[in-house]
Amino acid sequence: MSDTTTTQTSADQTPTPPRKRHRVRNTVLVLLALSAIGGIASAASGGSHPATATPAPPASPAKPAQSATASGYLTAHGYTVVQHFSRAEWLAKLTPGTAYAKYLAAGSDVAADGLKGSKVEFAIKVSDPAAAASVATSSMTLDGTYLVSSMTMPTTSPSASSPAPAAPASTAPAAPATSAPAAPAGPTVSQQQALDSAKSYLDMGTGFSRAGLIDQLSSSAGDQFSVADATWAVDHSGADWYAQAVMSAKGYMKMGGFSRASLIDQLTSSAGEQFTLAQATYAVNQVGL
Repeated sequence: MSDTTTTQTSADQTPTPPRKRHRVRNTVLVLLALSAIGGIASAASGGSHPATATPAPPASPAKPAQSATASGYLTAHGYTVVQHFSRAEWLAKLTPGTAYAKYLAAGSDVAADGLKGSKVEFAIKVSDPAAAASVATSSMTLDGTYLVSSMTMPTTSPSASSPAPAAPASTAPAAPATSAPAAPAGPTVSQQQALDSAKSYLDMGTGFSRAGLIDQLSSSAGDQFSVADATWAVDHSGADWYAQAVMSAKGYMKMGGFSRASLIDQLTSSAGEQFTLAQATYAVNQVGL
């Protein structure tokens, strides 16, 4: 009896099958989670890219300040200073009426000349550069607070104290009179009068340049000839302009106080004697500067 009961109980109880694991579903969920995290991280990093910094351009070096003295200006530009002047000394040497004189700066070293090889440079310090530049001579340029005049002297060594050998008369440029067309029927009355006046000025022996003599003959404060008659007279006067330049240079030397550079500037200036640079250089050589 007990055997029957045991057998029946075993037959009625059906064994429970083992529970299935959802491995595929779990793998999909993990992948979706990783994808979502990656998207969030990508969005976060995409919105916070650091701005690329543009490097600032290097600052331009500051332009050095100009020297307070004319001698210092020339030295800074590589010149050996020969001499310098105070304001009072330089004003005393200027031709009366020199336009830039009223703008000359105050001080004990406001004008200086110097040498560099065969080059001569003269520097003049001014108090109002813009105003001084507007009335400066044609041979001067403005550099900051200085009016500067430069020229090259190939015929004279900077260290030589004696004048260079005189240029042969045969090498001097021919006077313009030789190339001027002759008047078909001789000079007119006004041309002859202008010629007589021109010769009178030349006989004074003070030294006239071609341009200076034409100005004297045609000026309203001079002889008041027409420019055409004055030009004809000067070109037919037979003057040796190199010799005239020497006469003019000697006159200035008698006044005293001229350097080589300042005398050349006086002889060539449009507000001075108006000789050519070649004529002025020849003349300065002849007077021993």
